Amino acid sequence: MLKYLASRDGKLTLTLRRGSKVRDLIELLYFINPELYDRVWDRYGRKLRPDIVIFVDDVDIRLLDGLDTELRDGARVTILAYIHGG
Repeated sequence: MLKYLASRDGKLTLTLRRGSKVRDLIELLYFINPELYDRVWDRYGRKLRPDIVIFVDDVDIRLLDGLDTELRDGARVTILAYIHGG
């Protein structure tokens, strides 16, 4: 689903200001792809939806600085929705 919302090949290339953080990238999604933004971000709770995990250069942002993880030039950000088992 996220891949379909992003683009046909599942990739978006974005240009952010130097010093931007994961949080800034999510806010940018609101303007360039509102459907993807709504699938990733709970705008009422002001947090990621519970089934979303984000990686920066293959490292889970929860192991870094969370939404305040800085994005260096050329960083690869992966946003995944995972399935909960029961």
